[in-house]
Amino acid sequence: MMSATSSALPCSSVNTAHDLVFGRQAQATSFKQDGTQVTQMELTVDQALQQGIAAHKAGKLRDAERLYRAILQAQPNHPDANHNLGVLAVAVGKPIEAIPLFKLALDANPQIEQFWLSYIDALMSLARFDEAKRVLVEGEKSGVSADKLDALNQRLQGGEPNDTAKTTEGQTLSEKRKKLAEKKKSKKRTSQGSSLGAAPPQNQTNDLIEHYQAGRLEEAEVLATSLTQQFPRHPFGWKVLGAVLKQTGRLGASLMPMQSAVKLSPQDAEAHSNLGVTLKQLGRLGESEASYRQAIVLKPDYAEAHSNLGGMLREVGRVEEAEASCRRATALKPNYAEAHSNLGNALKELGRLDEAEASLRQAIALKPDLAEAHYNLGNTLKELGGLDEAEASYIQAIALKPDYADAHSNLLMLTGSMLFNKVAYRESAANYARAVDETVTSRFDTWSHSRDKESLRIGFVSGDLRSHPVGYFLEGLLIELQSSSIELVAYPTAKEADAVTSRLKPLFDRWCPLVGLNDMKAAQKIHSDGIHILFDLSGHTGKN
Repeated sequence: MMSATSSALPCSSVNTAHDLVFGRQAQATSFKQDGTQVTQMELTVDQALQQGIAAHKAGKLRDAERLYRAILQAQPNHPDANHNLGVLAVAVGKPIEAIPLFKLALDANPQIEQFWLSYIDALMSLARFDEAKRVLVEGEKSGVSADKLDALNQRLQGGEPNDTAKTTEGQTLSEKRKKLAEKKKSKKRTSQGSSLGAAPPQNQTNDLIEHYQAGRLEEAEVLATSLTQQFPRHPFGWKVLGAVLKQTGRLGASLMPMQSAVKLSPQDAEAHSNLGVTLKQLGRLGESEASYRQAIVLKPDYAEAHSNLGGMLREVGRVEEAEASCRRATALKPNYAEAHSNLGNALKELGRLDEAEASLRQAIALKPDLAEAHYNLGNTLKELGGLDEAEASYIQAIALKPDYADAHSNLLMLTGSMLFNKVAYRESAANYARAVDETVTSRFDTWSHSRDKESLRIGFVSGDLRSHPVGYFLEGLLIELQSSSIELVAYPTAKEADAVTSRLKPLFDRWCPLVGLNDMKAAQKIHSDGIHILFDLSGHTGKN
């Protein structure tokens, strides 16, 4: 659940097993070869809720969302379905959409403590502190546990960077985790941590380190969250919490704990480097570079920071600088496989393919299970003309990391060659589709624009707004679309520009590059722009 004292999980507080709804899951519906539906599972509201919660717990957020929405079609004010759908919205970085859902849940059943906690925390995440305080007071009057409200109130009053309610993003606590959380809570420890800068007891830090290093991330998350509540001005809990959230795939939620760790311990080079990794993956490349460089200032022999900086510089086209950073990393730490892999990537970009191959093979020799090194080697071998070897490298990367969408994509393109058979090509296409589908946890279902008074806003996404067939044909089309009733918005996905680019730019009302943004950030950007019609001009091709 979303609260200061527990983690976000879907609720099941009400059993209503009368109205029938339809819950479509992967195994619930079958289709004929022509695509027509054969069967559909009929569920009661209670059954749909339980299946939704099961999908939610398993991380199958799209299945959970379908089931919760099916319940709300039958019972729009169903408290648990509204609450759990709100938890999902927070999980995918859309807390503003969660607010009305939490409000509906609370109005329907104000006796459920978690509804109050989720609502308050979502308001705080949006910096709507006055509203959060008002709801907190109402919750206190309604009998919400004092210890839970005290923790929230401490965050409100102290203004501490705290995002613990978002830390689990829809994941659930097992009974084991609940018991562990309760065991770690005590008033004595809370009061012990209330003074500025108070450090957690050694036994608590040792417990957390033991769980984290053993890969028991559920337990580590509970303990780290507990430390951030008991000792909010000490960096250790924040640092570990950020690392756990990132490792468990909750990138957006990991940012605030990592920022808190840096704020509370500005001399910690590792904290700066960790923050840089998260910022890079969120598409905030300038901030990422600054974090890496600060880590290096604090610890000049920090090989990981040099390697991370090199990888980021290559992605923004500063390849010579990238090579220098990666070589510095390998010199400082010769057995650091990731640095050799990053160096191989930079050398490939510079056209030095033989050197790139050598670096990547060195990375694999040092760390045979490094999927990224196998993938990068496949790319290099393909450029060298070794298609069979490239195929083997991609297959090995996928074996090590089955959801590796880029490896699936490149294998698909490789098997599209006439040198490979059609069966393998179709299989690669299906595998790629599944890998990509798994990365999409939610789709937008609300839009901020109005159809009545606005001009038609048309967006074009392309990596080819330059001297390219797409650029040539688009120029003539855009000239014909010049109208006061049409707003044209460009979303280039490549940084390359030339004379054709210069001619195309004035034909758009807005030019909004997506370079450096990850998929979610790019989608959020386009969504927030209120585009009515969006054209993808690149399809499954390079730089898209």
